[in-house]
Amino acid sequence: MRPLLQQQQQQQQQQQQGVWRRRRRVWGIVLGLGLASLGIARQAPTTLFVEKGEAELERVRLDASCNDGSPATYYFREGSRKTWVIMLEGGGWCTSVPCDRNPERISSANSSSSIFEPAGSILNSYGKLRGATVARATYCTSDAWIGDARAGNWSFDGAHVVDSLFDDLEGKGVGRAELIVFAGESAGGRGVIYNFNKIKRRFPQTVALVDSAIWPDTEASRNATKSFRHLANPPVADLVTSTALLDLQGAVAVFNFQYDIVAMHYDVVHADFLNTLESLPNRRSYPTAVFAPACHNHEMIPRQDAYSSHYKINGVSFSTFFDNFLATRRSRTLVEHCPYSDCGADCAFQRHNRK
Repeated sequence: MRPLLQQQQQQQQQQQQGVWRRRRRVWGIVLGLGLASLGIARQAPTTLFVEKGEAELERVRLDASCNDGSPATYYFREGSRKTWVIMLEGGGWCTSVPCDRNPERISSANSSSSIFEPAGSILNSYGKLRGATVARATYCTSDAWIGDARAGNWSFDGAHVVDSLFDDLEGKGVGRAELIVFAGESAGGRGVIYNFNKIKRRFPQTVALVDSAIWPDTEASRNATKSFRHLANPPVADLVTSTALLDLQGAVAVFNFQYDIVAMHYDVVHADFLNTLESLPNRRSYPTAVFAPACHNHEMIPRQDAYSSHYKINGVSFSTFFDNFLATRRSRTLVEHCPYSDCGADCAFQRHNRK
């Protein structure tokens, strides 16, 4: 009986872990931490040091805090001094449960078990980005990189992490780059949107890449984000990314699935979402590129190069599409049209290659 009981307990643990992994991709409606009454505070500075990581990356600690007060980190690999790719990791917000009960890595740098491998990814293996210097910030603030606040013992310091990241990279020479791609997926893409203008003013050679972070303007999406406005300093007036993207003062490329599995939780009508994506270049005064496969999926940046190279719209992969945008800085929209959900030509390939 004991082996059987142990087997049942192991199965329950595995099922619970699977639930948490799925929840990580789902954005909740209510923060549950009383954010409207947050005061603004800073964590004490931490000592900077560098330790060697895996896959030819250095793990660097920053002068900014995760939710639990541990120092935020990023992974760094030196490459071309002319081209830099600086990424913000995604991961959702701690909304479905309080942060101190969240078992995932988005609340603490100490619990992070993932190491991003840039070799083979879309951001380091094709065209103008081949051999680029790469920095990828670990997501541990649960605030979509906009926060500058505290709630009890918890810090929401995402905006400060971004500032600290670029401060540290400036010492490594990012200011002398000819091209900086500031990229992020999901919550990281949202962080790119809300931090882009200040980074662009500091480093004019910066181009944004926003992956799977566009939400249409619906009542449900506004309700899902209104509690987070008070995290920023000053508070953010509008957290609907399809609206906020219009205010970005520079070139922006957008990758977004038409049937994004996160956005679809918020009463999204596909026709409205499609119109939102297709109209972005016409609604902005800066170069804007939109690549939108008709698939039911989420995120492109963390996946291997085969993912973005094998998927094509009208024979054009996102790798080629983005490289062309970097070379020309001309607005372009490549949106797949077909009659039903997940009907894109290569959606089956993507379903079989999800991670």
